[in-house]
Amino acid sequence: PLGNNLWVQTAGGNFEDKALGLYVAYNGNCFLTGYFQGNANFQGHSLVSSGGDDFFVACYNSSGVLDWIQQGGGLSPDRGHTVIQTIVEDIVVAGIFQGNATFGTSSLNSAGDNDIFIVRYDRYGNLISLQSAGGTADDQPFGLDADEQNNIFISGYFGATAAFGGVNLTSAGSKDVFVVKLNPSGNAIFAKRAGGSSEDIAYALVYTPSEQIYISGKFSGLAQWDSFSLASAGGSDIFICRLDSDGIFRMAKSTGNIGNDVSYDLTLDDEYNPIFTGSFTNSLFLAGTTLISSGQNDMIYAGLKESSFYVAPNITPVTCEGVNDGSIEISVAGGTPDYTFEWSNGDTTQNLTGIPEGNYSLSIHDAHACIKDTSFIITSQYLMPTPPVSAIVNRQGFCADDAGTITLTAIGGTGETLKWYTDSCGGDSIGTGVSITIASPDTTTTYFCRWENPCGVTTCANIVVNVLPLPTSATSIQITPSTVCEGTGSVILSASGGSGEIFRWYENSCNGTLIASGNPAIIPAPSVSTTYFGRWETSCGVSDCLSGSITVLPLAKPVTAVTTDTNHLCYNYPGNIQLTAFGGSGDILKWGLSCHGTPINQGNPVILDAPNTTTTYYVWWENSCGPSACDSITIFVSEPPVAPTGIILSDSAYCYGSINSLTLTAIGGSGDEVKWFKDYCGSQQVVGTGNPLTIPAPYVNTVYYARWETACGFSACVGTYVTVYPVPDVSFTGLSNFYCENDEPDTLWGNHMPYGTFSGPGITDNGDGTAIFDPAAAGAGATYTITYAYTDVNGCFDDDIQFVTVRALPYVNYAGLDPSYCINASPATLVGNMAPYGVFSGPGITSSNNGVGIFSPSAAGVGGPYTITYSYTDNYGCSNSMNKTTSVTAL
Repeated sequence: PLGNNLWVQTAGGNFEDKALGLYVAYNGNCFLTGYFQGNANFQGHSLVSSGGDDFFVACYNSSGVLDWIQQGGGLSPDRGHTVIQTIVEDIVVAGIFQGNATFGTSSLNSAGDNDIFIVRYDRYGNLISLQSAGGTADDQPFGLDADEQNNIFISGYFGATAAFGGVNLTSAGSKDVFVVKLNPSGNAIFAKRAGGSSEDIAYALVYTPSEQIYISGKFSGLAQWDSFSLASAGGSDIFICRLDSDGIFRMAKSTGNIGNDVSYDLTLDDEYNPIFTGSFTNSLFLAGTTLISSGQNDMIYAGLKESSFYVAPNITPVTCEGVNDGSIEISVAGGTPDYTFEWSNGDTTQNLTGIPEGNYSLSIHDAHACIKDTSFIITSQYLMPTPPVSAIVNRQGFCADDAGTITLTAIGGTGETLKWYTDSCGGDSIGTGVSITIASPDTTTTYFCRWENPCGVTTCANIVVNVLPLPTSATSIQITPSTVCEGTGSVILSASGGSGEIFRWYENSCNGTLIASGNPAIIPAPSVSTTYFGRWETSCGVSDCLSGSITVLPLAKPVTAVTTDTNHLCYNYPGNIQLTAFGGSGDILKWGLSCHGTPINQGNPVILDAPNTTTTYYVWWENSCGPSACDSITIFVSEPPVAPTGIILSDSAYCYGSINSLTLTAIGGSGDEVKWFKDYCGSQQVVGTGNPLTIPAPYVNTVYYARWETACGFSACVGTYVTVYPVPDVSFTGLSNFYCENDEPDTLWGNHMPYGTFSGPGITDNGDGTAIFDPAAAGAGATYTITYAYTDVNGCFDDDIQFVTVRALPYVNYAGLDPSYCINASPATLVGNMAPYGVFSGPGITSSNNGVGIFSPSAAGVGGPYTITYSYTDNYGCSNSMNKTTSVTAL
């Protein structure tokens, strides 16, 4: 503390060797960094550079004894600028290198000019990590510090674009300030640039326990530090800035004059206020004091303290209601940064922009949870204008030659200026003010008014000022049509040109009888030729009078009667007829086949060829007004019979004997009656007359003809054919008259195989015109009907029926047989229930006659059981048997 020398050491060699950075640790250890050239000796430790300048870092204990030393570099200049020891006792050095540089076993390659190296050693001098930063331009570090989490902060300058721990920065001009925060792994937590288009360098950096970072250096011209702007007074000026732990500039100050002023280093006092050193020229104004240099560059050493003073918030009201262009900008001082902001609208930024009018409250929290509450009110500079409710005028309905004025007045609404327009809302401006007086218009005009202010314009209210025009004369009068026939319904009176409120029409003169108003006007056509007069009229006067005439022509009159010399003709009548009209008038008498149709003759009377069909003849008079009404006469002609178009049969094809009667119906044609023939048209075999006609059904194929007939002749015939199909012959074979119930099934064969169907008890139809008859399935004791049915392709059906009887088997039994015999037993006599019929068989049967058998045990022999059978066949050939068993035992 007294400034006494404790120890001193030197190091180096024959060339340039410089120490650029020094750090004294809490235990008195000193860390030194810089560069050396060629051979250099550090307390007996010899170093040899790889090329030009090589970097070194050395550790001396509190007694000045060298503990360890490390070097690094390559062929180009490599220098250590600044050194610190972190909270975990790592030693970090930042410096510059070019090209390839080796640090222990690790190497770096620069991107261009000087690049930055950051090397980290443990407390014993062992290399922990190595990384580079920078770009193609000159990039150099000067300030270095660390926080409690072993993160490091570096400041300096860079040019063009440079990379810092994965973050790229781009300079605004020559050299820009950089501040970077790196975690222990070398990744950027933040990287910030500041400055302007001139040279800006941060030489010093210090970290405070309140997590703030101060930097100082020099800048020229205009420089930007986030939201802070600084401008130098002359050459270069001193700057000192503070950033928070997120890299946001919270304070930026400068001082200087027309000379070159710079800060080279920073430290903190006991209250963590910054103290900087540097130099200035000429004069320097600082903290209310002006310093004057003694010569060229003078040293400066100054301590600073951030003072809290009130800075009024900058509140920008919204321009208009409903617009979001208001803002609140505040300045925060005091407490402990970093600050957090909680606005009542949910925003967390320091300032609010783009907000609507309203009340806003704010809570500011500092790093120690101290809170400041405040509130603000955003109003609007202007209210939105509201439209006028209506517009009125003091006069309406005056004539176009009115020499007076009108007063327009707007009702309701608000705004800064009320403007009046014609043509449209916002069209041609004619004045401002709630009421304006202008010359009377000479035509009907719509006036528009609206309120306006800087917030906009309202919709318009409007008022139509009606002006009565002066009438002007029509240029001509038209009567359509100008010539009419007597009794025409109406004519159209119209005027061309001119104008007025109404056009009026008169007879005799324009002061005569009023007959119509309007243009055009429709009036009943006159019965005689007439002249009409007309003019335009308004409440402001009348125009000149014009006239036009209409000519009326007489109508043709209809005939009163029509006669003929003959009527009721046959269609083939060969003569003529004469038609005569009576009464009526006109220029010419015309005859036609329709009223006013194409004329077939003219004059009176007329002779015409007799028609071959009933015909109505029309007659009328014509003149220039057209035809009269028609009269007519009808000549009746018996039409020729028309042949039928076809015949419908109740049955056109059927099987022989399947129907009893047949109905014939002629379709189409015309005449008095239908006559029917057989074999050919007009034959002597007339079947009958009438339509329809029912006759007995024929038994053979037959052709029938029909024609219409009248007193004037007969039509052509139309014929039809009736087909009568024969009934098929049906039979089958294979069935016997009698069966025993145990007989084998028989196959039955139809004569129309593979068609036809069998049915009946015991029948299994095979579907191919054959069947199986099974007596056992039919059952014994009855006579059964077996049917074979067949329908041919024409649908004609027949069948064959046969009868069959199934006999039951006779009941057979016998007596006299014991279940067992001794070998020496006497023969047994067996008697069947059908004796004297039936036969015995089996082992030991010695005779069988007339339904009696002898069983001899000795003949059968020892053994058994032996089956002894009694068989019987009845008169129908049905056989049955009874089996019993016995055994023969030895003695």
